[in-house]
Amino acid sequence: MKWKDGDSQGMVNTKNKYFTASELKDALKKFKADQDDVSAAGQQKLKNVKDQYRSYDELKDILQQMHVDVETDTEIMQKLLLAYTEEGSSDDMRLHVLTELEYHVHQIDNAQNLIELGGFQLVILALNDSNSDIRAEAARVLGAAVQSNPKVQIEALESGAVPTLIRLVASDSSIAVRKKALYALSSLVRHFPLAQLRFLQQGGLSCLAQLFGDPNATTLRIKAVTLLHDLMVEQINVENLSPDNPTNMEKKKQYEK
Repeated sequence: MKWKDGDSQGMVNTKNKYFTASELKDALKKFKADQDDVSAAGQQKLKNVKDQYRSYDELKDILQQMHVDVETDTEIMQKLLLAYTEEGSSDDMRLHVLTELEYHVHQIDNAQNLIELGGFQLVILALNDSNSDIRAEAARVLGAAVQSNPKVQIEALESGAVPTLIRLVASDSSIAVRKKALYALSSLVRHFPLAQLRFLQQGGLSCLAQLFGDPNATTLRIKAVTLLHDLMVEQINVENLSPDNPTNMEKKKQYEK
């Protein structure tokens, strides 16, 4: 007995438990003939679908005719930096540029490209801006850029970001700047032993200790404790690395300096 369910079909032997060789041969012949029919129908169905939709090349030609240009992130950042450095650029414009950059530098490649574009130094300089909103936003951009990004962490370290951030955390007149500076400092020193060494050498621990005597620094104290805890755990994890792996031993040496 034959059965069919949609495009699927087959045979069931209701008389015997097994098919004979002759029955199987006849079933295979019938199956091949039916498949040829289905194949032809499938080809027609595929053609109908293609007729309904445009191909990629056709869509590409249409977009070119419409003069639609899709900018890369690098091109967008270039324009933002030009707007930032344009003569007479207002504080509102510069603040807008920093906010837009912060969105882009969360991507590792974009953060590294910001260095090549010369924008990273602008961010470092903005940490000392007379406008507290710009200082805070610059710290936020820096924190986003260095997060889990070794190349940018090195650039920030070599640009003198550690002592600048420590100073902002310790003594800036704006609590918003202090919060963002601590965020950037935390992002910079995590998993970066050389930055942690500079942090200690530049009085980072003393800076954090002072927060516990500051009545306006409740939120900062919580963030400071979190940072110190994370650095301690990081150190313990490194000490427990297996000595059998050469990479682990090299990592241990970095933390021992």
